[in-house]
Amino acid sequence: MTVKESLSSYNRTQNVLLVEDDSSYARLVEILLGESDIIDCKITNKQSLRDSLAELQEQPHYDAVLLDLSLPDSRGFSTLEHMLGAHPSLNIIVLTGRNDKDMGLHAVKAGAQDFLVKGEFDAEDLAKSLRYAIERNQFLKKLEETQRLARIGNWECEPDKHYFMASDEVYRIFGLPPRQTKYTCQDMLNPQNPFHLFLELQKESRENKNYIQKEIWIKRLDNNEERFVTLRCSARKIEGDEYYYNGIIQDFTDLKQAHLAQKESQKRYQEIFSQSYDAIYTADLNGHLLDCNDSTAKLLNIHKEELFSHDSIHNFFFPEEQKTIFLQHLSKRTAVKDFELQIARKDDQYRFCLVSTSFGKTSEGATYNCIIRDITERKQAEELRQARDIAEQTAKVREQVIAGVSHDMRTPMNAIIGMLNLLKRTELTDDQVEYIQSIKQSSSILLGIINDILQASSIKNNNVSFESERFSPRILATNLKEMLAHKVQEKALELTYAVAENVPEYIWGDQLRLNQILYNLVGNAVKFTERGKVHFSIDKLREDETSVSLKFTVKDTGIGIPPDKLEVIFQPFTRVYQKGKVFEGTGLGLSIVKNLIELQGGSISADSIPGKGSTFFFELTFKKQGVEEDTTVVESSQSNKKESIFEQDPETTHKILIVEDHKMNQVVAQKTLEEKWSNAYIKIADNGKKAIEILRKEDFDIVLMDIQMPVMDGLEATGIIRTQLEGKNQNIPILAMTAHVLLNDDESYYRDKGINDYVLKPFEPEELFQKIDHYIGQRSVST
Repeated sequence: MTVKESLSSYNRTQNVLLVEDDSSYARLVEILLGESDIIDCKITNKQSLRDSLAELQEQPHYDAVLLDLSLPDSRGFSTLEHMLGAHPSLNIIVLTGRNDKDMGLHAVKAGAQDFLVKGEFDAEDLAKSLRYAIERNQFLKKLEETQRLARIGNWECEPDKHYFMASDEVYRIFGLPPRQTKYTCQDMLNPQNPFHLFLELQKESRENKNYIQKEIWIKRLDNNEERFVTLRCSARKIEGDEYYYNGIIQDFTDLKQAHLAQKESQKRYQEIFSQSYDAIYTADLNGHLLDCNDSTAKLLNIHKEELFSHDSIHNFFFPEEQKTIFLQHLSKRTAVKDFELQIARKDDQYRFCLVSTSFGKTSEGATYNCIIRDITERKQAEELRQARDIAEQTAKVREQVIAGVSHDMRTPMNAIIGMLNLLKRTELTDDQVEYIQSIKQSSSILLGIINDILQASSIKNNNVSFESERFSPRILATNLKEMLAHKVQEKALELTYAVAENVPEYIWGDQLRLNQILYNLVGNAVKFTERGKVHFSIDKLREDETSVSLKFTVKDTGIGIPPDKLEVIFQPFTRVYQKGKVFEGTGLGLSIVKNLIELQGGSISADSIPGKGSTFFFELTFKKQGVEEDTTVVESSQSNKKESIFEQDPETTHKILIVEDHKMNQVVAQKTLEEKWSNAYIKIADNGKKAIEILRKEDFDIVLMDIQMPVMDGLEATGIIRTQLEGKNQNIPILAMTAHVLLNDDESYYRDKGINDYVLKPFEPEELFQKIDHYIGQRSVST
């Protein structure tokens, strides 16, 4: 506290609590203090110990307390003890009678600031005593705070007078509550007492007749934590054999631990420096070596003594452009981390290295420390790994394409062959027409996939050529709508188109390629739209004497495309996914469309809002010339009647659950089984989730399970059947009927998943019948 702050604190009114039961004497004290120019006081009078303690509980911040030791509810020295027990840091001046001076001295030793004898002080004595007591108390508080911050405590002892005093910080250093614990000389005699070591210091200082200092580790009593302290003690002879001792104790734990940590760090650094596989050196900014480890010489393939004779270690750094950048960092005192450069060894070999630096300073000037890590083998391994990863990724992509194409080919082929098998045993009736239509639909899917693969290969190998023929955009649009009518009707969608009036009636160009482009885009729109409509339009952008530029737009209300996918949807094998929905295709369609458009000098782009739909638009330029006759090719087909190849067994009553999402394959499987076992009970589930629901309600003899399905696939459904169903169906035979090539590659794949066996699509009916009989027969024997 500054002098100005000190004067300011005493110029304010001091709050004083007067504990006096004699109201006339209390009034006298107020009058005396009111007459004083030394101190300005506000007096609060309480007439009992109980009332004063209650007052201090509510208002603890009194500057001083004038305490009469003789009160109605407490008398003598116990009055002070009660007061200090409740408020140890209270600034108390004891008021005693003329015959109680010894009690006043005893009170000061017990913790009171001063004592006054009633009737023996005037206004000035009372004011001075109050002011000095307040000053002493504030000084002691500052001293105590200073000791706490410095972690230093003081103590003093006069054994012959049984006097011992220690500051609060001494108690805190030992982990003791200072206001609740007060040791005496008698307590110190106990060897278990933490202050017993002060007696040992006193003895040594008395015998040496000199100041003594020790550094030791002690344990705190509150948490058993070890603390490093410095103890100092001096002995002063009073008279005869009487001595007065005083000393201090200071907690240096943090400093000691920092010192130990520094020594340990230096030790570790020295070990790292000498034993490290990395090259470590210290040099000035010009590269002149000051120190280096053996690994530095080993990296450079040079003797350590010879290395120190070199002008600069920087001479070993290459290539020049990297070396220049490194030296620029040094000149600017900019540290580098994992800076890559090469080291030229003495044997003319080059090593790839990572360099990290930090800066320092010696009496000779600026220096820098450098760690060089040789990454030559790692870099070579990384290059090999990258080459391997590229090869593996290429193989993986190739396998994925093969697997995807194989699956998408097998699925419609299963319908084709299945329908053909059914067709063989039918008459040429209305049913036959329906089967033929199914064959055509499956054939078109397969043809589209095969064409996509061939088309992508042709584009990649620059084997695409474009024809020029006269055609009508309006007729093309009409035919396109008719071609997609079946798909649109299946999904209950609305397909519309519009050709602007200013579009020429006839143009010249590659009608086949344009139809392929539009069929792909409109077909995609239908595929990815579950409800609503698809609309395509043709508009004129510009026209001159020889050519016309048209804009084609395809808009849908489908699932849309996420913003982060708009940039990649035109890349090969990119497919749009929707949770719970699997879409057929190779992911090549849009890539082919983009290439076909750009090879004709056009451009394509897309806009989309996820969940609301997408819009694709492209531009192409066509010639305006000539008119020729159109030719139409009419296809016809002829079929023959065939007898059924299946033998019927009317006695069989198999209960079979077919789990298949493909509608035509459902028909193929059901009709094939019914042809074999006319009395069979057959039920169909569109996905794994529905299959689980059915199996929870009724028992079956066998399950024919497709693998790749929306909502819940066959593998997940099989896992639930094996682990969560109860009763007979938990161990029901499950045959995978799938186009999934993984099953064909590794039979353990399906067995590990809980599937008993598999039949690959397109399946041979006899193989299917044999496996059904086999597993149902096995089950009948076991039960």
